[in-house]
Amino acid sequence: MGEVEKIIRATEVLFTYALIWSIGANIDEDSRILFNKIIHDIYETFNEKLEAEGKVLMPTLTGDLANTTFYDYKIDFENAEFVSYKKSMRDYQHKPTSFEEIVIPTEDSMKMMEISSKLMHSN
Repeated sequence: MGEVEKIIRATEVLFTYALIWSIGANIDEDSRILFNKIIHDIYETFNEKLEAEGKVLMPTLTGDLANTTFYDYKIDFENAEFVSYKKSMRDYQHKPTSFEEIVIPTEDSMKMMEISSKLMHSN
């Protein structure tokens, strides 16, 4: 993949992430599953056309879509792709600390820390 294709791919991944966490951020869990399916179906349709033209494909998810949504992924900026929060979670090792400072890494806490970090560093 050339430099132009990498930039296009990174832009599409960022657009998808922004779409999911802006329009789809305020909906409940059942609606998120439906919203995810709609986005995935739209991207699949686009990818059929793009593949026929030999162009860079839109980002999609692989695996069991009944149990996987775009909400379960974050951006790997090095490779311009989605990476599961599960893959980036470390094993929890308890360190002596006060109770209010304990954060056990779960998918949800990792999502919130990632988004909070991005917001705090965006000015």
